[in-house]
Amino acid sequence: MFIPKEEFLTRINSLQSTASDQGLDAIIAFSRFYDRPGHVQYLCNHYPPFPSVVMSHNSRAKGHSAIVIPTNGEATLISDAWYFRKDKIAIDAVKVDPNVPAAVIEVVNEKGLSQGIIGVIGSDIFPFAFFDDIRRQLPSAKFKPVDEILLEMRRVKSSTELTLLRECARIVDVSMEEALKLMKPGVLEWEVASAAVGRAMREGSETGRLRVQSGPWSSQPVRWPPATNRALENGDIVVMDFVGTFEDYSYDITRTAVVGKANDFQLEMLELQYGATMHLINNLEPGMTAHDLTMMAEKYYSGTSIANKRRPGTLAGHDIGIEVCDTFHIIEGEQAVIEPGCVLCIEPGLYLPTEGLGVRVEEMVIVNEDGCEIITEVNPTPWR
Repeated sequence: MFIPKEEFLTRINSLQSTASDQGLDAIIAFSRFYDRPGHVQYLCNHYPPFPSVVMSHNSRAKGHSAIVIPTNGEATLISDAWYFRKDKIAIDAVKVDPNVPAAVIEVVNEKGLSQGIIGVIGSDIFPFAFFDDIRRQLPSAKFKPVDEILLEMRRVKSSTELTLLRECARIVDVSMEEALKLMKPGVLEWEVASAAVGRAMREGSETGRLRVQSGPWSSQPVRWPPATNRALENGDIVVMDFVGTFEDYSYDITRTAVVGKANDFQLEMLELQYGATMHLINNLEPGMTAHDLTMMAEKYYSGTSIANKRRPGTLAGHDIGIEVCDTFHIIEGEQAVIEPGCVLCIEPGLYLPTEGLGVRVEEMVIVNEDGCEIITEVNPTPWR
């Protein structure tokens, strides 16, 4: 366990204090396998071991987990399966039940909270059908969504978390280098992804996925599947977005390369987009909102010669931690405040659908009192 048990207990105590100040009797936080494990994992280091699947009579909310935290009293983890990592869990009370809603109801009753005011965290994660089970069986309880309480806690990283995220950055750096070595005609997207992901695994990564979008596929921010059997061709733009985890914390960077020599228009796009990424990084200040940073990117692009061809309003980044998009997106209208201790992925991508081209350089940065520090080091401009 890289994060010490004491840090998890401190998080729970802090959450209990905030919940009490808001007049709550308890918190129930929900998480889901792989894509949204963060809430429960942040509080007690539990990761649901099995994917979320279709429900049946006795197995409801498979792939989900919950933690019930009274404002005064011991927290209880609810796991959907007996085969979880007992060696990693930071609290003592654990209830195993494939019917997660039924277990939540039982724990709430056992703790005398059936008529209390209960804050719900993970309201965008736990399916309505399962939450409806809980509400019907606890008719006297009052439920209130309070996701922001925990999101604000998760947003600012501790020194231990920052150490973990620096190691994540090191792993993704050396792994992306393997991909950059393969920018040659005839190499398959599959082969590029395999080389990078294999290196990440050898460096200690738990999960890894390199999205390789070459040629015309570069014009889209995301494509499924992440890599195909398309062979790289001379003159291709290749956008490579690498996400994965180490010790349950995430990494995420993007590099764009050219197979062979870039033409003048490609160079213009590449330099412009990299300039946008660096403009945001160099001008970021604590106290800004995610919206402010997004508008900075929009303004940067608006005065350029290709502004009328660009697809506007694209994601300019996100924060990162346990989850890849941890607590907010850097997008128009998002009012999350960027503070010292936040870790961000800055990526104001440039997409020209009419030209069939797109480019993006994404860096991981730690926000400090004076601005931010780039913690990813692999060559951001391989076309030069």
